[in-house]
Amino acid sequence: MTDELDRLAGVGGDLFRRVGAVLADGGLPPEGEAAELVRRVGGLPAEVLAFALQLDADGLRRAAGELRGVAQRFGEVPGRLEADVGRSAWEGSGAEAFGVVWNALAEHVGDGSEPGTIAGRMAATAGYVEALAGWADGFRYELAEAIARVATSVEAVTLVTGAGAGVPEVTAAAGRIVARVLRPAADVLDAADELRARWAGALAELEYQPPRVPSGPAVIAGVTRVNL
Repeated sequence: MTDELDRLAGVGGDLFRRVGAVLADGGLPPEGEAAELVRRVGGLPAEVLAFALQLDADGLRRAAGELRGVAQRFGEVPGRLEADVGRSAWEGSGAEAFGVVWNALAEHVGDGSEPGTIAGRMAATAGYVEALAGWADGFRYELAEAIARVATSVEAVTLVTGAGAGVPEVTAAAGRIVARVLRPAADVLDAADELRARWAGALAELEYQPPRVPSGPAVIAGVTRVNL
């Protein structure tokens, strides 16, 4: 779906290419705000725009919906298998050992209501992907706003026309455009780090802890009955 960033991408891309060309010749004062923001973000406005245009919030939401469906199907498995096991006529020590393992596996898979289960982790992953989609929407919106502001600024006129300006003035105008664009971009990228940290616990690797299964002569000597 087309949004404001898609509509402003052409204007922003042209302006940011000019910014990059000017800075390639004149550079940025290393102690200035623009240089600090470039280091913080890890790129110039043209690179930030290219990254933002690749963000697919709708695709992330579709993926989250698919993950929720998989989590639901996983959550239904223990109940269905438990019903099948309950209908069996398996008795004896072998059945008891199997029951211990089966119960542990069923708890590990879960029904999706507990975060410390496979189904719960998948549901949490879906929630994280949905949160990422919201973040992507916010990033694209903030960048579109920044482009709209700088595209009509005095700095943009100076950069595009160079009217009455020497090289230092044009370089300074490019630096101010960098700062205006990268300020909101840096804040949004910081928000991504905060989002990842907030979800880290719910997305941590989930290890299966095998139960202690009865074994030894007493079990081996036990009687097992299966009605066929």
